[in-house]
Amino acid sequence: MNKEENNNFPEIVIIKRLLPIGTVVKIKDDKNKKFMIVSNIMNYDDNGKPVAYEYMACLYPFGYVDEKSFWFFNEENITDIYQLGYLDDKEYLKKIITQSVASGKRVHIEG
Repeated sequence: MNKEENNNFPEIVIIKRLLPIGTVVKIKDDKNKKFMIVSNIMNYDDNGKPVAYEYMACLYPFGYVDEKSFWFFNEENITDIYQLGYLDDKEYLKKIITQSVASGKRVHIEG
């Protein structure tokens, strides 16, 4: 995808191995809370200015409460991964875990 094809999300030009929907994480700003990713690549209206984010999440384990119960963040905001969402490709799963550990994230997945 190039910039011309990506008019809705100009800040995100190249996307690599995003965590799947259903993944449970902790982020820098809210270290005492866990969040479940519910969408990838979201355009959020920040006081009239569209801002693109890699992830939209809700508070775990509560889920959707109302339209104000979502958090928006990018890969660099994730500090811990507790559960990966559904993946049907085992090699992709290995790449995500390897990439996450290499970038300094703590991975707490059992099994």
